[in-house]
Amino acid sequence: MLLAPRPWESGRRSAAVQTLRVGHTNGSVETSPYRSQPLPLTHSPFLFSWVPDSSQPFQWDWNDVASGVRRWALIGCLGTWIGGNPASAEVSSREVAFFRPPALAQIQISPSGKNVAALTTTPDGWTVWTPRSSPTVTPLPPAATIPGGFGRFAWIGDNQALLTSRSEAPWELKSLPFAESTTRTLTPAIGVHWVRPVVTPLDSAVLIEGYRHDTRGRPLGRWLDVWKVPVGGGPQEQVARNPGDIVEWKVDARGRVQAGLALRGTTQELRLAPTAEEPSGRTVFTFDGIRDPAQLLTVSEDGGSLWFAARMGRDTRGVYEFDLQAARVRRACWTDPDFDFDGRAWVVGSTLVGLTVERERPEWIPMNPRWSVMRGLPGVPISLAAEGEYAVLHDRTPPERWVGTTLPPNPQLPFGTLLNSPGAPSDLPLPEVRQWTARDGLSLRGYLTLPRTTEGTRPPLVMLVHGGPWTRDFWCWSPEAQFLASRGWAVAQVNYRGSAGFGWAFQEAGAGQWNRAAQDLIDVARGLAESGQVDGQRQVITGASFGGYLSALALTQKSQPFRAAASLGGVFDLAKWWRSTRDREPDFVRQVQRAWLFGSGRLESPQMKIVAQSNSVPLWVGHSQDDALVPIQQSEQFVAALRKAGRSVDWVSWPDGGHTLGTPEQQAERWDQVERFLSKSVGR
Repeated sequence: MLLAPRPWESGRRSAAVQTLRVGHTNGSVETSPYRSQPLPLTHSPFLFSWVPDSSQPFQWDWNDVASGVRRWALIGCLGTWIGGNPASAEVSSREVAFFRPPALAQIQISPSGKNVAALTTTPDGWTVWTPRSSPTVTPLPPAATIPGGFGRFAWIGDNQALLTSRSEAPWELKSLPFAESTTRTLTPAIGVHWVRPVVTPLDSAVLIEGYRHDTRGRPLGRWLDVWKVPVGGGPQEQVARNPGDIVEWKVDARGRVQAGLALRGTTQELRLAPTAEEPSGRTVFTFDGIRDPAQLLTVSEDGGSLWFAARMGRDTRGVYEFDLQAARVRRACWTDPDFDFDGRAWVVGSTLVGLTVERERPEWIPMNPRWSVMRGLPGVPISLAAEGEYAVLHDRTPPERWVGTTLPPNPQLPFGTLLNSPGAPSDLPLPEVRQWTARDGLSLRGYLTLPRTTEGTRPPLVMLVHGGPWTRDFWCWSPEAQFLASRGWAVAQVNYRGSAGFGWAFQEAGAGQWNRAAQDLIDVARGLAESGQVDGQRQVITGASFGGYLSALALTQKSQPFRAAASLGGVFDLAKWWRSTRDREPDFVRQVQRAWLFGSGRLESPQMKIVAQSNSVPLWVGHSQDDALVPIQQSEQFVAALRKAGRSVDWVSWPDGGHTLGTPEQQAERWDQVERFLSKSVGR
C-alpha cells in the first residue's frame, strides 16, 4: 500500500536523468553545469508502507500523517523504478507517452522573481524561457553529479539552488551556485541520515532538520534537530534540540523556530519552540491523532501566526489561524461541509493571501481581494515570489501544463506556457466530474472519462479503483484512465466510502465495512448502464494494491455486473498484510492503520480476506516479484486457492518493477496485458 506524492507536486514518474533548468524573467540566459542521477523514491519517507534499508532508521514526514494521507495518491500517480524491458510491440509509442514523466517538476521562482528553475527529466539540455518567446533548449556543459540523485529543489537567494541528495550513505544537502561548475556539500559536519530543508530567504545560510549521530555515524534516534548551515562554509549551529517527541518543526521566514508538532501516544501536541525554561516546549493545543490528525501549514514572517488544518469538532477538515503569542485559535479561515482541506496555504509577509484546495477540481480560494484575479487564470499556483508579483500556475487539464504570469496578470508580459507534457496527445478526452448515489443514499463523487466513439454507440465500462484506501481520486492526469480511454473504454473513477477527503464520517463508513465500498462500485456501474452511457453487458473492474482487493471483493457480491476483473500488486488478506508491518512501522502508524482499515471490527471478519470460491468470473492477477510493500505471496496464495476451487484465473508475475510497476515502458506493457484480458472477457 505504497503512498506516493501527488503527481502535480513531484512529477508523475522519475526518469533516467534529472537536470536543473534556469531561466531569467528578463529574457537573459545563464547555464548551469549540473546533471544528476535518478532519485530512488523507494527510499523516501512515505507514511504507511515505507521501504527500509539497513542504513536508515524509520522516518515519516508528519505532514503526510497530518493530512490523513489525502495528500498521497497510490499507484497510477507515481512510478519510481528505472530500467527493465522495453514495451511489447503491441504498445504504441503514443500509449507509452501516457506513462512518461513531465519534462519539468518542482518549478520554482526565486525570491525576487528574477529567475525560474526546475528539476527536469530531459537529458543533455535545459529550457530557457523569456517573456516574449517560446522555450528553447541549450546543451549542458560537463555536469557535476550528486550520487544517488536528488529529491528536492529550492532557492537560496536568486543565484543558488538548494538540493537534497539521496544515496546509500547518509543524506546530504548541497548548494549549486550557478556561476560555478560543482556543487557544495553543506552537511558533512552534521552527518545527518535524513534531512528536510527549512527554506528561508536567508542568502547566507539555510536551516535543516536532521538526525543526531554518534562518532561512528550511527543515528542516535529517529527525531529531528534543527541546524543552521552557512552556505559559504563554516561551522553549523544547532538552533533547536529535539526533546524526543517532536515530529515536525515550523520556522518563520527570518529563520526562527516558532513551533513544533509532538506525538504522545495517539495524541498530537502543538508546542511552542523550546526554551531554557521549557526545554520540551509549552503545549498549547492538542489533536486526536487518529480521528483528527492536524497538519501544520505555515508560519507568518513575523512569527505571530501559525496556520494549520484540522477538523476542530467538525466532520471535515478546515484551515485555522493560531495566535502564537496568545496561544489560542484566532479564527477559522476556510471550511467546507463536504470536503476536507487538502492543499496549501499561501502567506505573503504575515498575511494569508489564499489557499489551494481540492474539491471536485483544484481551486484557488483568495483570502485577500487583490488575489481574486487569480481565479480567472488557468490552474492553481505552485510558486509565488517577490511579494506576489510573479506566479507559476499548474493547469492539470489534460494534457497538463505549467504557466507563468505576473500578478495582476499583464497580457503584454506573460512568462507563457513553460511546459506541455512530453508526447501527450492534445486530443485527449477530459474527465467529467460526476456525483452518484449509493443504494443506502450515500453520496459518491468521482470522474468519468468517455472515449472518442461514434455518436449513438455505448462504450464498454472499466471501473478503475484507486488504492490506499485512505486517499482519493483527484482531477488530475491519470495515465491509466487515458490509456484505457484511448482503447475505447469508458473509465469510471469512484471515491467509494472509506476514501479520504470527504469528511471523517465518510472515511469511517468504509473502515471494516469494505463489502459496502464494493457495493458502491457496483451501484455506480449499474447507474451508468441504466442511463445508457455505457454498455451494461460489457462492464469490468480493475485496480492496484487496495484497488486490487476491492476489485476482487466486488466479484463476491450478489448480482454484481462485472464480466471480469484484474488486480495489479493486490492485497487479498488484509489482516495478514497488517500483521506483516509489525516490525517495520512504529506503533502509532500501526494504530492508525488498524483504525482506518478495520474500524472497531475484528481483524478476521470474513470481508477482510477474499474467499476464492466466491469469485465466479474470470480474474487476471499480476504481481512484481520485488514488491516490498505488498509481498507477492499475497497474490500467489490467492491464485493457488482460486485454482484449487476450479475458478478461472490468469496469473502473471514480473521479475522487477516493484509496487509501482516500473518504467513507463513496463507500465504501458503491463496495462496492455490487463486491457487485452478485459477486452477478451467482454468479447471485444
